[in-house]
Amino acid sequence: SGAVFHNAGMVLKSAGSGTSAINLPFLNTGVVTNQTGTLAFNGGGTLGGTVGAAAGATINFAAGNFTLNAMPVFVGLGTVQFTGSFIFFTVAISDFTLTGGTLAGTNTVSGVLNWTGGNISGVFTVASNATLNLSGAATKTLISSATVTNWGTMVWTNSGLFSAGSSQIYNQPGAVFELQNDQTFVHSGAVFHNAGMVLKSAGSGTSTINLPLLNT
Repeated sequence: SGAVFHNAGMVLKSAGSGTSAINLPFLNTGVVTNQTGTLAFNGGGTLGGTVGAAAGATINFAAGNFTLNAMPVFVGLGTVQFTGSFIFFTVAISDFTLTGGTLAGTNTVSGVLNWTGGNISGVFTVASNATLNLSGAATKTLISSATVTNWGTMVWTNSGLFSAGSSQIYNQPGAVFELQNDQTFVHSGAVFHNAGMVLKSAGSGTSTINLPLLNT
Protein backbone atom coordinates (compact mmCIF):
# COMPACT_ATOMS: atom_id res chain seq x y z
CA SER A 1 0.00 0.00 0.00
CA GLY A 2 1.21 3.52 -0.77
CA ALA A 3 3.33 2.45 -3.73
CA VAL A 4 3.52 4.52 -6.91
CA PHE A 5 4.69 3.40 -10.37
CA HIS A 6 6.72 6.07 -12.24
CA ASN A 7 7.18 5.06 -15.88
CA ALA A 8 9.62 6.90 -18.13
CA GLY A 9 10.53 3.77 -20.08
CA MET A 10 8.21 1.14 -21.54
CA VAL A 11 5.47 -0.96 -19.99
CA LEU A 12 4.76 -3.82 -22.41
CA LYS A 13 2.18 -6.60 -22.24
CA SER A 14 3.38 -9.16 -24.79
CA ALA A 15 1.57 -12.38 -23.82
CA GLY A 16 -1.59 -13.60 -22.12
CA SER A 17 -5.02 -13.34 -23.68
CA GLY A 18 -6.63 -12.31 -20.40
CA THR A 19 -6.22 -9.21 -18.24
CA SER A 20 -3.06 -7.88 -16.62
CA ALA A 21 -3.82 -5.20 -14.01
CA ILE A 22 -1.71 -2.46 -12.43
CA ASN A 23 -3.55 -1.37 -9.32
CA LEU A 24 -1.16 1.30 -8.00
CA PRO A 25 -1.08 4.94 -9.15
CA PHE A 26 0.65 5.09 -12.53
CA LEU A 27 2.58 8.24 -13.49
CA ASN A 28 3.46 7.91 -17.15
CA THR A 29 5.87 9.95 -19.24
CA GLY A 30 7.06 6.98 -21.27
CA VAL A 31 5.44 4.32 -23.45
CA VAL A 32 2.64 1.89 -22.66
CA THR A 33 2.08 -0.87 -25.22
CA ASN A 34 -0.29 -3.82 -25.22
CA GLN A 35 0.04 -6.56 -27.83
CA THR A 36 -2.57 -9.01 -26.56
CA GLY A 37 -5.54 -9.27 -24.19
CA THR A 38 -6.27 -6.41 -21.82
CA LEU A 39 -3.93 -4.19 -19.79
CA ALA A 40 -5.91 -2.46 -17.04
CA PHE A 41 -4.92 0.46 -14.82
CA ASN A 42 -6.98 0.65 -11.64
CA GLY A 43 -5.12 3.14 -9.47
CA GLY A 44 -5.35 6.44 -11.29
CA GLY A 45 -2.30 8.56 -12.06
CA THR A 46 -1.06 10.96 -14.73
CA LEU A 47 -1.03 10.17 -18.44
CA GLY A 48 1.69 11.66 -20.56
CA GLY A 49 3.85 9.86 -23.08
CA THR A 50 2.43 7.44 -25.64
CA VAL A 51 -0.19 4.74 -25.15
CA GLY A 52 -0.81 2.13 -27.82
CA ALA A 53 -2.70 -1.13 -28.31
CA ALA A 54 -2.27 -3.59 -31.16
CA ALA A 55 -5.28 -4.80 -33.15
CA GLY A 56 -7.53 -6.91 -30.92
CA ALA A 57 -5.84 -5.70 -27.71
CA THR A 58 -7.21 -3.26 -25.13
CA ILE A 59 -5.75 -0.76 -22.67
CA ASN A 60 -8.34 0.13 -20.08
CA PHE A 61 -8.02 3.01 -17.62
CA ALA A 62 -10.61 1.38 -15.44
CA ALA A 63 -10.58 3.04 -12.00
CA GLY A 64 -9.15 5.99 -10.10
CA ASN A 65 -8.46 9.60 -11.02
CA PHE A 66 -6.35 10.21 -14.13
CA THR A 67 -4.87 13.65 -14.79
CA LEU A 68 -3.87 14.67 -18.31
CA ASN A 69 -1.52 17.64 -18.52
CA ALA A 70 -1.48 17.51 -22.34
CA MET A 71 -3.49 15.86 -25.08
CA PRO A 72 -2.84 12.13 -24.86
CA VAL A 73 -1.05 10.32 -27.68
CA PHE A 74 -3.00 7.13 -28.40
CA VAL A 75 -1.66 4.93 -31.21
CA GLY A 76 -2.30 1.51 -32.71
CA LEU A 77 -5.29 -0.35 -34.12
CA GLY A 78 -6.52 -1.65 -30.77
CA THR A 79 -8.72 -0.07 -28.11
CA VAL A 80 -7.61 2.54 -25.58
CA GLN A 81 -10.50 3.41 -23.28
CA PHE A 82 -11.61 4.93 -20.01
CA THR A 83 -14.38 3.08 -18.21
CA GLY A 84 -14.93 3.57 -14.47
CA SER A 85 -12.27 6.25 -14.03
CA PHE A 86 -12.40 10.01 -13.55
CA ILE A 87 -10.55 12.14 -16.13
CA PHE A 88 -9.14 15.56 -15.28
CA PHE A 89 -7.57 17.80 -17.94
CA THR A 90 -5.30 20.66 -16.92
CA VAL A 91 -5.19 21.98 -20.51
CA ALA A 92 -7.87 22.84 -23.04
CA ILE A 93 -9.24 19.83 -24.89
CA SER A 94 -8.23 20.07 -28.54
CA ASP A 95 -8.74 16.48 -29.77
CA PHE A 96 -10.15 13.75 -27.56
CA THR A 97 -12.76 10.97 -27.61
CA LEU A 98 -14.67 10.28 -24.40
CA THR A 99 -15.88 6.67 -24.53
CA GLY A 100 -16.58 6.08 -20.84
CA GLY A 101 -15.72 7.11 -17.32
CA THR A 102 -16.38 10.66 -16.14
CA LEU A 103 -14.82 13.85 -17.47
CA ALA A 104 -14.58 15.88 -14.27
CA GLY A 105 -13.43 19.26 -12.99
CA THR A 106 -13.32 22.41 -15.10
CA ASN A 107 -12.83 21.77 -18.81
CA THR A 108 -12.86 23.78 -22.04
CA VAL A 109 -13.06 22.30 -25.53
CA SER A 110 -10.92 24.38 -27.89
CA GLY A 111 -11.02 21.94 -30.83
CA VAL A 112 -13.08 18.74 -31.05
CA LEU A 113 -14.41 16.47 -28.33
CA ASN A 114 -16.16 13.32 -29.52
CA TRP A 115 -18.46 12.06 -26.78
CA THR A 116 -19.57 8.47 -27.42
CA GLY A 117 -20.18 7.29 -23.86
CA GLY A 118 -19.68 8.05 -20.19
CA ASN A 119 -20.37 11.17 -18.18
CA ILE A 120 -19.46 14.84 -17.95
CA SER A 121 -19.50 16.67 -14.64
CA GLY A 122 -18.31 19.98 -13.23
CA VAL A 123 -17.93 23.11 -15.35
CA PHE A 124 -17.75 22.38 -19.06
CA THR A 125 -17.37 24.93 -21.88
CA VAL A 126 -17.37 24.56 -25.65
CA ALA A 127 -15.40 27.52 -26.95
CA SER A 128 -16.27 29.57 -30.01
CA ASN A 129 -15.29 27.61 -33.18
CA ALA A 130 -15.00 24.39 -31.14
CA THR A 131 -17.23 21.33 -31.53
CA LEU A 132 -18.75 18.76 -29.20
CA ASN A 133 -19.97 15.70 -31.12
CA LEU A 134 -22.41 13.40 -29.32
CA SER A 135 -22.62 10.10 -31.17
CA GLY A 136 -22.93 6.35 -30.78
CA ALA A 137 -25.53 4.10 -29.18
CA ALA A 138 -24.46 4.56 -25.55
CA THR A 139 -26.20 7.03 -23.23
CA LYS A 140 -24.30 10.25 -22.59
CA THR A 141 -25.00 11.73 -19.15
CA LEU A 142 -24.46 15.13 -17.59
CA ILE A 143 -23.90 14.40 -13.91
CA SER A 144 -26.06 16.36 -11.47
CA SER A 145 -25.07 20.00 -11.01
CA ALA A 146 -22.95 20.11 -14.16
CA THR A 147 -22.84 23.46 -15.94
CA VAL A 148 -22.47 23.33 -19.72
CA THR A 149 -21.84 26.54 -21.67
CA ASN A 150 -21.78 26.31 -25.45
CA TRP A 151 -20.22 29.12 -27.48
CA GLY A 152 -19.48 26.86 -30.45
CA THR A 153 -21.32 23.86 -31.88
CA MET A 154 -22.86 20.81 -30.24
CA VAL A 155 -23.97 18.10 -32.70
CA TRP A 156 -26.05 15.14 -31.53
CA THR A 157 -26.26 12.17 -33.89
CA ASN A 158 -27.06 8.44 -33.75
CA SER A 159 -29.37 6.61 -31.39
CA GLY A 160 -27.87 7.14 -27.94
CA LEU A 161 -29.88 9.03 -25.33
CA PHE A 162 -28.65 12.34 -23.93
CA SER A 163 -29.42 12.56 -20.22
CA ALA A 164 -28.96 15.38 -17.73
CA GLY A 165 -29.27 15.48 -13.97
CA SER A 166 -29.93 18.79 -12.22
CA SER A 167 -27.65 20.54 -14.72
CA GLN A 168 -27.72 23.92 -16.43
CA ILE A 169 -27.13 24.08 -20.19
CA TYR A 170 -26.43 27.48 -21.71
CA ASN A 171 -26.51 27.77 -25.51
CA GLN A 172 -25.01 31.20 -25.96
CA PRO A 173 -25.50 33.83 -28.71
CA GLY A 174 -23.92 32.57 -31.93
CA ALA A 175 -23.80 28.97 -30.68
CA VAL A 176 -25.60 26.03 -32.28
CA PHE A 177 -27.16 22.97 -30.63
CA GLU A 178 -27.84 20.69 -33.60
CA LEU A 179 -29.95 17.52 -33.57
CA GLN A 180 -29.35 15.06 -36.40
CA ASN A 181 -31.47 12.21 -35.03
CA ASP A 182 -34.88 11.24 -33.70
CA GLN A 183 -34.05 10.93 -30.02
CA THR A 184 -35.04 12.28 -26.62
CA PHE A 185 -33.07 14.59 -24.33
CA VAL A 186 -34.15 13.41 -20.86
CA HIS A 187 -33.50 15.03 -17.52
CA SER A 188 -34.11 15.14 -13.79
CA GLY A 189 -34.11 18.80 -12.86
CA ALA A 190 -31.99 20.24 -15.67
CA VAL A 191 -32.76 23.49 -17.53
CA PHE A 192 -31.86 24.46 -21.10
CA HIS A 193 -31.11 28.19 -21.58
CA ASN A 194 -31.09 29.03 -25.29
CA ALA A 195 -29.78 32.37 -26.55
CA GLY A 196 -28.30 30.86 -29.72
CA MET A 197 -29.79 28.38 -32.19
CA VAL A 198 -31.44 25.00 -31.63
CA LEU A 199 -31.49 23.26 -35.01
CA LYS A 200 -32.94 19.92 -36.12
CA SER A 201 -31.21 19.18 -39.40
CA ALA A 202 -31.76 15.43 -39.88
CA GLY A 203 -34.15 12.65 -38.92
CA SER A 204 -37.64 12.24 -40.36
CA GLY A 205 -39.16 11.41 -36.99
CA THR A 206 -39.41 13.30 -33.70
CA SER A 207 -36.61 14.85 -31.67
CA THR A 208 -37.72 15.66 -28.13
CA ILE A 209 -36.21 17.99 -25.54
CA ASN A 210 -37.93 17.09 -22.28
CA LEU A 211 -36.26 19.64 -20.03
CA PRO A 212 -37.54 23.20 -19.46
CA LEU A 213 -36.49 25.49 -22.34
CA LEU A 214 -35.81 29.14 -21.57
CA ASN A 215 -35.57 30.65 -25.02
CA THR A 216 -34.35 34.15 -25.85
